[in-house]
Amino acid sequence: MLDIQKITPHLTLLLALTLSAIGCTANSSVSGNSTIPERQFTPLINGSNLDGWRIVGGEATYSVDNGEIVGVCMNTKRNTFLRTEKTYSDFEFRAQFKWDTPGNSGIQYRSQQKLDNDKNPTGQVYGYQFELDSSPRAWSGGFYEEGRRGWLYNLEGDDKADKRAAIKLDDWNDIVIQCKGNHVRTWLNGVAIVDYVDEAPEQLSEGFFALQVHSGGSAQMRWRDLRIYEYPTNK
Repeated sequence: MLDIQKITPHLTLLLALTLSAIGCTANSSVSGNSTIPERQFTPLINGSNLDGWRIVGGEATYSVDNGEIVGVCMNTKRNTFLRTEKTYSDFEFRAQFKWDTPGNSGIQYRSQQKLDNDKNPTGQVYGYQFELDSSPRAWSGGFYEEGRRGWLYNLEGDDKADKRAAIKLDDWNDIVIQCKGNHVRTWLNGVAIVDYVDEAPEQLSEGFFALQVHSGGSAQMRWRDLRIYEYPTNK
C-alpha cells in the first residue's frame, strides 16, 4: 500500500519544477533571452480608457475595445500617433499587436515632436520605430526612424528571410523592444530582429512611446498588454 504522506512532498516538488520550467519557457519565448520576470513590468494602458496618452499628427482615431487599443485609418492624409505623456530612457518594452484589416503601422519609442508649424500644427513626430508591415515586403520588426533618417536596419536580403517570416498577419504578435544606452534590440514572436548600436550624433536617448496609424487607404489595427520595465539609472 502506498504511503501518501511520503509521496506528497515528492509530487509537490515535481509540480513546482514543472511550473518553473513552463514559466521559463514562456519568458524566453517573449524575447529570446530576457530574464526579467513579468511581475516587474508596469502596464502602460489601464484597459478602460486612454488616460496618460494623447493623439497627435493626423486624423486617424483611437479607442479602447475589450481592454485593447484600436487604431482606425479611413483615407487619413497624415500619419497619426497615440503617444504617451511620459517619456522613457532605458527599458524593456513588451506588447502584442494584430491587424483587423491590413495596413502599415508601427510602434514609436524614444520619440519626440518637432515644434508646431502650419503643416504640422500638433508637431511632427520623429524617433525610433518598430515597423509593422502587412505588405508582401514583410519588414515587420525592422528599425526605422520616423521623421528623420528613415531606415536604420531593414529586412531586405536572403539572409533575413527568417526574420521576415516571423510576422503573423492573422493573429496576435509578441513584440519586445530593448534599449540600453545606444544599443537597440528587437524581437518579434521570439525571433531576434534588430541588434543595433546607434553611434550617430543625432541618436535618441529618451522619448515617448506612440502607436502609429499610417496615412492613406483604410486599415484597422490593435495593441494590447503594453508594459514596460525601466532599467535602473546611476543618477
